[in-house]
This record gives sequence, C-alpha cells and structure tokens, in this order.
Amino acid sequence: MFHSLHIFGLTIQLYDFFNFNAWTAIFIYQLCLSGQKKELMSPISQKYYLRDGSVDRKRLIWCLILEAIVLAHIQLQPGVQFNKLWGLLLTDRADNFFGFALWEPVVFVLFCALVRIAPLKQSDMYAPAYALALVFFKIACFFAGCCYGVQSDNSFYYNINNHRHEVPIAMIEGIVALVIFVALHLYNKRKHPDGTTAPLFLILYSATRFVTEFWRGDFPAIAGSLTTYHFQCIAGVVIGVVELVLVIKVAPKVGWLNKGFEYRKKQSQERTE
Repeated sequence: MFHSLHIFGLTIQLYDFFNFNAWTAIFIYQLCLSGQKKELMSPISQKYYLRDGSVDRKRLIWCLILEAIVLAHIQLQPGVQFNKLWGLLLTDRADNFFGFALWEPVVFVLFCALVRIAPLKQSDMYAPAYALALVFFKIACFFAGCCYGVQSDNSFYYNINNHRHEVPIAMIEGIVALVIFVALHLYNKRKHPDGTTAPLFLILYSATRFVTEFWRGDFPAIAGSLTTYHFQCIAGVVIGVVELVLVIKVAPKVGWLNKGFEYRKKQSQERTE
C-alpha cells in the first residue's frame, strides 16, 4: 500500500494526514454535541444564556468553538503521550493505544472538574470519540503498514514494508472501532447512569482487541500465542468492569464528579471564619 499521495504538485503523507484528522474528528464530534445541552457547557458559555430567557447566539457559538478546540486537545494530545509512554514501558514500542484508553478518561474527568464542566456527563459525550479517533488512526496505519498482520498469501493487502501479503489487520480493527463508535453513540442517546460510557469503551476496545491481536504479527508472543497486548486487554476488561461498578455505585455520592470542584463555596467559608 502506498504511503503518500501527490496532488497538484503537493505531496501528502497519508499517515500524518489521517492522524491529524483523528483530532479533527474529535473536535467536530464535540462541537456538534456541545450546544445541545446547557449542562455540558462551561460556566463561561452558560453566561450567554441571559436572564430574560434569550441567548446571545453569536458569542455562544464562538465560545463553544473555542471550548471544543481546548477539550479536543485535552482529549488527544495527552492521550498520544500516554500511548508512547505506555508502549515503551510494556512493549518496547513507541505507541500503544491501550495507554490512551486507560488513562486519558481519568485525566479528562479531572480537567473537567477543575474548569467546572460536568465531568461524568462530559466524559460520556466524549467516549464515542475515542473510537472515532481510533478509526482514523487505523486508516493511517493501513497506509503506513506500521501495524501489520500475520502473513497470508491469500490476502489482497500487500505490505510494502515487509514485502509480503498480510491480513489487513489495520482495516479490520478500523471497522471494529467504527462499530464501537456507533454502539456507544447510540448508547449515549438512551437514558443511562452518568459516566458509564467511558468504562464501556475500555471494555469493548479491550475485548475486541484481544481477539484481533491473534491476527497481528507486530507484537512478539510471550506465553504460547499470547502477546503482551493480550494481557493488557485482559487487564482492560477487568479495570473497565471495576470502573463501571464504581461509577454506578459510588460516583453519584461524589459531588465533584457530577458538577466539578466548588471554588466559591470554599471562598465563602473562609470569609465567614
């Protein structure tokens, strides 16, 4: 498969192009949903809902765009660094999406709590975007040939990096990620306990990646046919289930998980003392 595309004298590196569009997809997804519910907006955006019931729409739209840019960066950029760190620690590789799936939702919830954007509700809205971004990452890998499958002489996919026909694992995992995105997006449209979508993403991603890992050839086996990623996936399912239980049973009793940190209350208490 080719690595670049030449159009009108320009050379477009497909790997970089689709990786960038992963961030674009998160941004657009956030922007399309952020204006639908006032409770998902920051305190700054909520100020444009005036006391007389009207809305300063022009300023609100610009504010929502800026919020979407910031929140998309908070989702993707730290997640990319988690990928690299997690990969180097566990697989001697510079990238590993499991690091993103495991740690990024935690960082995002804390960030939302700091800026007083309903953390669990915002996490629910963003969780499908993790899978949507993964679709673009897999397209990038498909053209780059970096995440490669086991050799298969009957496959249509020829990896120019390895000079052989392989299972088109990047395409398969991209389709799986798209199915997860649709499933989580539909789940968000139904009434559900706040904060459950991100743990569901971790469970679904880990479970499906456990299966597709058998068709990959880029991670060495360490126990029979099981690779390091297999064990990460097992841990992901367990951690996802624990998070799901905690979110359902404990989170409703923790105020900052639902509304963010209360700064004004602390200030008023200090004044009275």
